[in-house]
Amino acid sequence: PLPVFITQWNHRGWVQIAVRRGYMGCVYAGADDKDDTENYATLFPGYSFSTLMKRAWAASRAVDYLYTLPEADTARIGITGHSRNGKQSLLAAAFDERIKAVVSSSAGTGGENPFRYTDDSYDNESIDDITKNFPDWFHPRLRLFIGKEQKLPVDQNSLMSVIAPRGLLLSSALTETEGGPWGIEQAYKSAKKVYALEGTENNLGIFFRDGRHGTSARDIESYIDFFDYVFGRTQTAPENKL
Repeated sequence: PLPVFITQWNHRGWVQIAVRRGYMGCVYAGADDKDDTENYATLFPGYSFSTLMKRAWAASRAVDYLYTLPEADTARIGITGHSRNGKQSLLAAAFDERIKAVVSSSAGTGGENPFRYTDDSYDNESIDDITKNFPDWFHPRLRLFIGKEQKLPVDQNSLMSVIAPRGLLLSSALTETEGGPWGIEQAYKSAKKVYALEGTENNLGIFFRDGRHGTSARDIESYIDFFDYVFGRTQTAPENKL
């Protein structure tokens, strides 16, 4: 059985890198340009789905299928995605313990960057910006905290802590406006306390790459390096340079 690399339709090129490195690739249609989750609200009346949570739930349905395949090593399932897909990957891992590792790639606000470090003073996407431009991504109640981010009862560090002790890598580019290195470091330091309680501190990683919002093949290789470590395929722990 092979370890599994799950990602969304528009990152299917990433899967080719993973397959070359000995992974089974799993691509699911939960992305802007190919989305099988659009009609979930109709299929499941009585449930309120935000777009990101719909797609995260779709990832869990892909995991259901993987459990029927003898070729899949279900003890070593990793998921990753970039930008909005990084957000939904975090949600999928938080709510499905069968996912053993996740890489959040430049998920920014609502991803690896806490909401309370995203207003204008931090020079990245505020709650005001993100809910105005993408009103379907999050629950409408999030808008009540525009300008009052510090009053949120939970934040992204809470979501990350739910993933412990499983693998979690936070990745962002140093000069992208969608992220915020300082805020991401605060979330990392907070979640690390939970990982320390579990005795799995090395399962939490942080990786800052050069450049802007996009990724290169060498970045994806780094993500797979992290999966390899969490899955016991290598002894090279993440460097975690702040």
